[in-house]
Amino acid sequence: MSDIVPYKDTKLERMAYTEIMRPSDLKLSIPRFYLHGPVHVGEFNQAGFVIVDRTPQPKPRWIGSDFIGGGMSERELEGTITDEERPYYKADLAALRFFALGRDLMGVFAKDKYLGMPMLRKICEEGVVPREFDEEPIFPQGRDMNLNYSGSNTPTMLTPELDMLANIVVRQLEERSGHGYAVYPYVTYFQTQMYPHVMHTLETSVQEVVARFDEFARRFNVKQAHPEVKTNPLLTGA
Repeated sequence: MSDIVPYKDTKLERMAYTEIMRPSDLKLSIPRFYLHGPVHVGEFNQAGFVIVDRTPQPKPRWIGSDFIGGGMSERELEGTITDEERPYYKADLAALRFFALGRDLMGVFAKDKYLGMPMLRKICEEGVVPREFDEEPIFPQGRDMNLNYSGSNTPTMLTPELDMLANIVVRQLEERSGHGYAVYPYVTYFQTQMYPHVMHTLETSVQEVVARFDEFARRFNVKQAHPEVKTNPLLTGA
């Protein structure tokens, strides 16, 4: 069962791992990618979660894109990092923050020329993860965001196993809400000894961003102005 957890001046739904994974989704072997902690869902069915990569390839191309890092080589990128950033660059592990938004909520951003993708990025990025994490959006500024989360249609290709795991989480959300989702991932690299600090920070940031979308929706009167946007009955009682 999901439960409701307080966060600042709002409430979020917390979905446990056992609610998301079906027996057919589980492997006997230890996977390269795994879902860390619960999935947090907001009033407008937006969700956030964290996936860990146990064996990342060298930055920046492990995700399958030469757009991460602006297309620079590993050596060129290494020359630009600071001492504070170095523990998050010379890494044994990587973690991704994922944010999933239903197409109905996405439509609110798409229809308003004063909001759009810059506002979405501001909600996901501004002040939530320390700069020294050297976090990168998988879909950098100037690239189209992913509106159909299936491998061959993404502007930046995810590795198949990561694509499959993210889709398992999104599938659960789609089945509950009855519509498709767009997904926005951000990645950071770090050394094993940084694991407790990094994962605590990313888990907190996920709750913060999901709550920000609810705050945005309330501020722009989304419930009344856009009745097509479905709300989360667990949080609204509807």
